[in-house]
Amino acid sequence: KCVKRSTGAGAREVNDEADQNPGVLVSLEELPSTQRSEIVERTIKIKQVRKKKKRKRKGNKKRKNSLTGARSVATVSQNWDMSCLLNSSTEDPKYVRPPQVPNSMGPKFVRRKTEKQKYLIAIYRCIPGYKLHSPRSRILGCQNEKWVGRLPICLPRKKKYGCINAGCEHDCREVNGKPQCFCFKGFNQNGKSCIDKNECSKNNGGCQNTCHNTPGSFYCSCETGYRLADDRTTCVDINECLLRNGHGPCQGQCDNVEGGYQCSCEGVPGTRLAEDNTSCEDID
Repeated sequence: KCVKRSTGAGAREVNDEADQNPGVLVSLEELPSTQRSEIVERTIKIKQVRKKKKRKRKGNKKRKNSLTGARSVATVSQNWDMSCLLNSSTEDPKYVRPPQVPNSMGPKFVRRKTEKQKYLIAIYRCIPGYKLHSPRSRILGCQNEKWVGRLPICLPRKKKYGCINAGCEHDCREVNGKPQCFCFKGFNQNGKSCIDKNECSKNNGGCQNTCHNTPGSFYCSCETGYRLADDRTTCVDINECLLRNGHGPCQGQCDNVEGGYQCSCEGVPGTRLAEDNTSCEDID
C-alpha cells in the first residue's frame, strides 16, 4: 500500500523526497513504524464504522417491513378463523376452495395464531413474468368457511411496446405484431374492458342450495342446519345431537332430523319440554 504524504517529525526525510516528487506515492513500508501503525489503525476504524452503518440500515429496513406487514394483517384479521380447514390431517389437509386468480401459482395456506385467536390465510404468488397489482393485497383470510379480503390481481411485469398504449383493462399480448386485449378467467371481454361472468346464472353455479357470485369466481352456501360437503357444492345435514354426549343443545333427549333437531324430556321424569324447546321444566 502507498500514501501520498505523511506528517510528523519522524517522517521528514520521506516528506522531503515526496516534496521533490509530488506526483510519486510513498510506500507504506517506507514510513516510520509509529506512523504506519496509526494509518493502519485509522483504516480499520473507518471500515468498522462503515460496516456498522450498513448493518443499521438493513435492520431498520427489515424492522419497518415487518411492522408494516403485521399492522396490515392485524387490522383485518380480527374475525378470521380456522373454519376453511376441512380436516386436521397433517399429511393431506383439505381446505375450502379459494378464489382462482389468473396468472397465479395458486395460494399457499398458512396457519397463524395470536394470543386471542387462531386463523388461516391464503397467500397468493404470481407466475414468472407477472407481479401483484398491489403487494398488500396478496392475502385472503378465512372467515365462516369463506375466503375474504381484496382479491389479488397478477399483471404482466413488462408490456411489449405495442401494448403500452393499448388501454386493456386486464391483459395485453401481441398477436401477429398487433396488440390484442384479453380478460382473466371468470370475466367476459367487451372490447378493451372486462365484465365479470356470473357463474351463478347457469345451473345455479352447480350449487345445491345458494350460489354467490364474486369478481372472477363464485362460492356455494347452505341453509341453516346444513353444511357444505367436501365437493363444496352439495349440502349435507348437520347432526346437532352429536354434541354433549348425544344431548346436543337439549337438556333431555335429542333426536336429529333433516335440517334440524327435536328435543324431548322422556329421560327426565317429572318434567316437560319448556317453551324454549330445549330445556325441561317441572310439571306442577
